[in-house]
Order: sequence, then structure tokens, then C-alpha cells
Amino acid sequence: MKIFEETGISNLICKSLSPVVDFLFGKNLTKEAKQYISLNMSANILGMGGAATPMGIKAINCLNDGKPKATKQMIMLIVLSATSLQLFPTSTIGLLAEKGTDDPTSIMIPSFLSSFISTIIGIMGVFLFSNISFKKGRKSIK
Repeated sequence: MKIFEETGISNLICKSLSPVVDFLFGKNLTKEAKQYISLNMSANILGMGGAATPMGIKAINCLNDGKPKATKQMIMLIVLSATSLQLFPTSTIGLLAEKGTDDPTSIMIPSFLSSFISTIIGIMGVFLFSNISFKKGRKSIK
């Protein structure tokens, strides 16, 4: 993270993902939370789930408002991390190459499509259930 901050890469990533982050999480995020969310999302997109986890934990800590229930923003981040939209499934490609597969990159398109569909369904689920919860008067998801 420090290398990203010192080189300015984290600011570039944050600016490029800003419209998506604003749409999914709302515009009332702190700069720090927005930066951690953007880095988490970009690491997942590049297939680096191990690097995404610490950024996700830091983002959740920034989103924590001190209440014992998760906010809509926290739930959205967990769903995005769990569905993990990936352009480059590097771990799987590496495993297939190690085992001597003829074309380890042949899984890229199916992997992208399945992660894209699961991410869209997850996002729709968060929006749907947060609206249902709000209409029923529950304030645990905001």
C-alpha cells in the first residue's frame, strides 16, 4: 500500500474507479474508505485476491460506524469481494500452467463471464434487500 501511495498509483486507481464506487457505495465516503475500496476492487479485478483482503479489511474498518450491525456499504463490499469480478484469474491460470495444461488461459472468458454474472446478481441482491429492509422499517441496512 505504501508503494502505491508514494508513486501515486492509489490516487490514479481511486479516480478511475470513482464513478463506480460512488454508484455502489454512495458519495458520502471518506477519502480513505474510497481509496481502500478502490484498491480492493482493482486487486480483485486483476485476480490478486490475497492482496485484496487487507484492503477490504481496512475499508470495512473505515466504514464501521461503531454500531453492532453492518451497513449497506459494508454488505456491498463483502458481496463484491466474495463474487470477485476478475479479468485475469491469475491463480487458476498459474495452477493450470503448473499442471501442464495445453492452454491455461482458455479459462479466461468463462471465468470472466461467470464472475461478471455473479457480481451483477450480488449487487442487485444488495440493492433489492436493502430497499425491502428499509420499507419494513429496519434500520440495520442503510
